Amino acid sequence: AAATCPGSSAPFVYSLENRGFSRNNVFVGLPAEEYSVFVRDSAGCQISTNVIVNDGPVFGIDLGPDSTIIFGDSILLSPMVQGGVGTLLYDWTGSYGGTLSCVDCPTPMARPEYEIDYSLRLLDENGCVAEDRLRISVRKIREVAVPSGFSPNDDNRNDRLLVHGRPGTQVLSFSIFDRWGNVLFEDANFDVNDPNRGWDGTHQGQPVNAGVYIYRLLIRYDDDSEETLAGETSLIR
Repeated sequence: AAATCPGSSAPFVYSLENRGFSRNNVFVGLPAEEYSVFVRDSAGCQISTNVIVNDGPVFGIDLGPDSTIIFGDSILLSPMVQGGVGTLLYDWTGSYGGTLSCVDCPTPMARPEYEIDYSLRLLDENGCVAEDRLRISVRKIREVAVPSGFSPNDDNRNDRLLVHGRPGTQVLSFSIFDRWGNVLFEDANFDVNDPNRGWDGTHQGQPVNAGVYIYRLLIRYDDDSEETLAGETSLIR
């Protein structure tokens, strides 16, 4: 709002809602409502008038609902922006650092390792600010599977006992035992789902009998945690 007092003696001082006078006749950042503006001249003459301040254009952002991703995956942060004057300045922050592809762009790629809150602060050319916040949860999948049976009969189907799991998971060691605890097979340091790294049902080059055998695994997941797994599998001939 702005006010003048023509025909009186300068300098003039101004007040909004009679809350103290100053020579500044511009008042900024006012919520929309009706205000009383007072003007006083050098002789102490004072007048007042009412000024209605209307709402400006809408300026807001919406980062959407909170989301969940799988550990190791990325997510594109894509805000919906309403209003704003001129060029918008983007300022992204996370509750911990190092997860965003950029912090001053409209749509950064995020790759958090554990739960995180992201905030976006938008500034337009009028100095107006819009803000929103989003939480991303991170789920860690620890699924490794060894088939309950296999048939090493050279038919190109289930001929090897393989270790299956989420890509990026490593097998630090893989051992096969008979029911007396004798080691029949050992392998180490390979990725899950490798069709060439598994037990072919032999020991020292000779086929072993059909039956139930015990396996033991030491697994390293893509978050560097490790786990030991064990179970049984049936060799079918």
